[in-house]
This record gives sequence, structure tokens and C-alpha cells, in this order.
Amino acid sequence: EAELVESVRLQLDNIAIYSNEIELNSQYQTNVISSTLKKIQDTMNVKTVTTNLKDSSKNIAVIVGPKEHLKSAVDKFEGIIKNIDKMVEETILIDPKYHKHFVGKKSELINRIIDDCGGNATISFPSSSSNSEFVVVQGFRDSVSMAVNKMRSYVEMFKLHIEIELNVPQKYHRSIVGPKGCVVREISSKFNVNIKLPFKPNHVNGNDNSADNEPINSNNFPSDVILISGMPDDCYAARDALVEMIPVTREVEIPYDLHFTIIGQKGKNIRNLVDKYNVHIDVPSSDAKSNIIKIFGPVKKIEEVIMEMMQQTYEVKFDVDSKWHSKIIGRKGNIINKIRMDRNVKIIFPNKNDIQNNTIVIIGTESNAKAAKEDILKILDGFNNLYVEEVNINSNVHSRLIGAQGARIKKIMKNFEVEIHFPRNDEPNNDTVTVYGKEENVHEAIRHLEEVADEYIQELEVEMFEKSKLENNKNGYENGTANNNGYVNGGITWEHPTPNTASNKDFPSFRAADTANNPTDASGTNNAWNIPRRH
Repeated sequence: EAELVESVRLQLDNIAIYSNEIELNSQYQTNVISSTLKKIQDTMNVKTVTTNLKDSSKNIAVIVGPKEHLKSAVDKFEGIIKNIDKMVEETILIDPKYHKHFVGKKSELINRIIDDCGGNATISFPSSSSNSEFVVVQGFRDSVSMAVNKMRSYVEMFKLHIEIELNVPQKYHRSIVGPKGCVVREISSKFNVNIKLPFKPNHVNGNDNSADNEPINSNNFPSDVILISGMPDDCYAARDALVEMIPVTREVEIPYDLHFTIIGQKGKNIRNLVDKYNVHIDVPSSDAKSNIIKIFGPVKKIEEVIMEMMQQTYEVKFDVDSKWHSKIIGRKGNIINKIRMDRNVKIIFPNKNDIQNNTIVIIGTESNAKAAKEDILKILDGFNNLYVEEVNINSNVHSRLIGAQGARIKKIMKNFEVEIHFPRNDEPNNDTVTVYGKEENVHEAIRHLEEVADEYIQELEVEMFEKSKLENNKNGYENGTANNNGYVNGGITWEHPTPNTASNKDFPSFRAADTANNPTDASGTNNAWNIPRRH
């Protein structure tokens, strides 16, 4: 608690209050003092206030702040007080129709004049409802004289001002005003002119309440007319700038198969163009297969958009042996997809079935497309520096070496730290397998492949023999016939003479038929079946 009390005491020691009673003889001195105190407060980290004492005609000026700032603030204030008697007041007559030029845009011109005079003057215009010509300037004599001369010069310049009209359909006015009124403000500031539209720009930006932006009376003023006032050359230059902002629709022809580069991943590219240039871009659907893209916006902006679109469709083509394509693509496309994301480009590989085509196509901006090509060539350099050897392995066992979803060959490549390339079935030398890696690893991998391939070939020969045997048996059953060398039944040959189907010996009869043909067998002890009869 003692430490807290001491800390608070030290903070209180850094706060001091200075007050000085000043008797002001005229209202203009009070205004100057107030203006001076405000400037001290804004620049010297102190608080200031002026107030009247009760039952007294005197005014009190109070300055409050830390000790280190307070002394310099008091010294500056006292220096001004010493020269208070040197302050003067002068009245200048200015036609009320020119007042708006001084007080408009948040009194921008008045503040500029005061700053040019060293800040030692104040300028007071009458209210617009009074329609008075009297403008009062107060301050040190030199500053007042300089401010009056500047104001008179501005009035002479305002007399040369003209007002011109620009007819623009009102539906385009918001495009001319721009987001939050930025376009019309920029043109007005650049050419030092006043621009009036039939509606307030603060309807758009919500924060500009200056007199210059008052709405034009719709009963007396055409809704399509924009008024521009200022010096003649400035007005015409501002009019040309506004005309450039009038939106139009322009069509640009870009092959539909390149539209994806304009759109970008998840629409990223096209959103950037819309936000950057404040335009609307209509890209046809992929089903339409139309080459026409429509752009709506200011002419100058459209030209910039078209130029950037053309830059995004820059193509780079180069050949890479198709045997490396899968390695460049990577497992599930992880390698090539990273390049696409990093460089914001489209990379197209030839169809797997087109073995004669080795061309890779990259589409994007020129710099990004070239950078993506260099990324691919760096990957390719890593493969070109490897030891390479080819081995002939019967193509009938390639699928067994590869395994389901490449599981076997991936395991071999991992164990021996090599890359193994199998030819396509339609390639001329489809028995040739290529192995890449360190020389020692390649030799070991080839030796292993040959051993495994020999085992698979033996298994394949056995399977083929068994299959052939089953096929022969099947054909015999389906096409079974008799011949003079024996009885053929379903492909099985019995090694004895063809039986006589009329013989009772080979085909004995039953009971009555047998008794009729063999009456001596009535006892039942002798018959062709040699089966005793039961009584």
C-alpha cells in the first residue's frame, strides 16, 4: 500500500495548474485568445479553457497539464498575450455567391489561408441565411493584411469561374461517384473544381456533408445533368475525366478453354480484377463454350482489365519425356499441385494414351508461367543426374511385379531407393523396364526384379499348362464321339472292344424278359447278373 501511495503522489506531482487573469477589451481579442489556446492544446499535450469570473467583466485563461509540457505552453501563451494590443480587426466585403467557395469542403480554403498566414489570424463568415457581405478577419496586423489580400485574389479568380453541364444517364451516376464517393472527390480535388450531381455523393459515402454536395433541386434541374464549376481549363479537364468514368460494355474474345485462368481457383483471379478496377465481368458458362467475355465499366478501366486478362493467358510450351510425367506430377498430384498453387498457373499434361506427345503446357501470367517451367525443370534435373539402366522382363509378369495399386513395385523402390519405369502396353519394346538411381542400388534392384520375374514366369507357365489341360478336357466332353479304337465317352477312352448292345451278356434283361430267353434259369440260380433269386 505504501508503494501505491508513493506512485500516486509522484503522478500528482507531475500535474500542475496554471491560470492567468486577462482583461480583454474587445470581442476580437477573445476570439484570438481562444484560437491561440486551441492551437497550444493541440500541439503541446495540455488542456486549455477560457471562462468568465462571476460578478466580473474579466476573462480567465486556464492551462492544465504535466510540468514538462506546462512551462513551454505557458511561455508561448504569455508571449502572445504581450502582443495582444498589436492585434487588429478588418472587415472585407465579399459577394455571398462566393462564400461557398471559402466555407465549402469543411472550410478547406479558409484553413489554407490561415496556415499561409502563420496561423495568427481568424476569418469569420456570416451565416448563409443572413445573405451578408461582411467577412471579419482578426489577428496580428501583418497576418490580417496577408489574409485579406489572399481572399481578394481568390474572389477575382472566382469571378472567372464558369459552370458547364455534362449530360449522363442517371443510372450511371453511381459508377461516376465511385465507391464511397472516391472517384468524384479525386477528380474534384485534382482539377480544383466543384462537381454537383442530382443526388448527394454522401448518399454513397455517408460522411461528406459539405455545402458543395447539397442536392440539386430535382424540380428545376434535369436528373441526368452533372454541373462542373471552376476555372475554364480545369472544368473541361474535369469533364473529360468524368466522361472516361462513364461505364460501357466491351466484349473481348478469349478461347473458352482458357477462361479458367481468368476465373482462377475458386474465382480468386476474377474477384481481384473486379475489386481492383471497379468493373463487372461476365464469363460464359463452360457448357456454352463461348469465347466472348463481357466487361462493364469505365473505358479506361476496361482497357486495363483486358490487358491484365491477356497477360493471364500467356502460354509456355516445352517437351519432357513422357516417362518423367508421373514423377513430375507426384503421388496424387502433390508435386504439380504445389507448383500450381505457388505460381497461380494452369499446368496441362498430355493424355496418357498419347505416347507420342511429350509437350507440357503452362498458362498464366508471363512471369508466373516461366517460373513454373523452371520449377519443373529443376525436378527433371534431379532425375537426369541419376544412373539409368534398362532390363528386359517379360511383359506378361509386369502386372504381377507392380501389384495391386502399385503396392509391390512401391515397396521395391522404397527398399532399393530407386525409381522404376514400366512401359505402356502399346509401346514397341514393351518388355523394357527402366531403373533409375544410384548405380549400386540400380544393380541390386535389377537383380531382385529378375529373380522375382523368374518365379512369376514359372508360376505363369504352370498356370497356363493347367488352363490348357482344362480347356482340352472341356472340349472333349462337349464333342465326345465313338470310333473303331474304343468307346469314347466325355473324353474318356475305355481300353476294350466296343460292346454289343444287343447282347444279353453285355446288357442282361430283368425278370420276365430274362426267363423267356433263358427257361433253364427258372430255378433262379443262373442269370446274366449271377445274382441268386430269392424265393
